[in-house]
Amino acid sequence: KLLAESKESIGQVYNIGGVGEISINELAQKVISVTNSKSTIEYKPYDDVYGKDFEDMQRRVPDIKKVTNQTGWSPSKGIEKIIRDVAAFN
Repeated sequence: KLLAESKESIGQVYNIGGVGEISINELAQKVISVTNSKSTIEYKPYDDVYGKDFEDMQRRVPDIKKVTNQTGWSPSKGIEKIIRDVAAFN
């Protein structure tokens, strides 16, 4: 059943991401590895990028149980396949 057609989904919020936690650093390293990129990772102070008063969560841990329970959906591609698909898109 599609969320858009479900009365139960009205006013609800769903995480439709992947499963498992990955840091931005780990993701960047994986993108470089999977794509055989010669890119390098540059680290910058948080305040230089976002400004002194910006607040953000330090960790995001996806939980797709809610959407899976309501629709039966679960991700079918792993992160490496997604990276390859995005890199191949022109």
